[in-house]
Amino acid sequence: MMPNNVSLAWFISATFAGCVAATMSLPFDNAKTKLQKMKANADGVMPYKNIFDAMAKTMAQEGPKGLWVGLPTFMFRICPHVMITMIVAEKFKKLLL
Repeated sequence: MMPNNVSLAWFISATFAGCVAATMSLPFDNAKTKLQKMKANADGVMPYKNIFDAMAKTMAQEGPKGLWVGLPTFMFRICPHVMITMIVAEKFKKLLL
């Protein structure tokens, strides 16, 4: 049940959207970071071929939870960004219509 206060409803919806965005994008962000930080092995071969290889190797070594390491910190970083974006977009939409 949504609150009668439209601003509160938007805040709750934007918070939920931010949490979903953070949860869905963190595996890709973690794999991207591993790709950026990787260094060649002793034999000169890079440890990861691409982002999906990095994700697969993370799952094999750390399990599926390894893809979401640091989720609370990532949420504190991403949620406010998504919330502000959605609220501003809604306000501008009302101004333009």
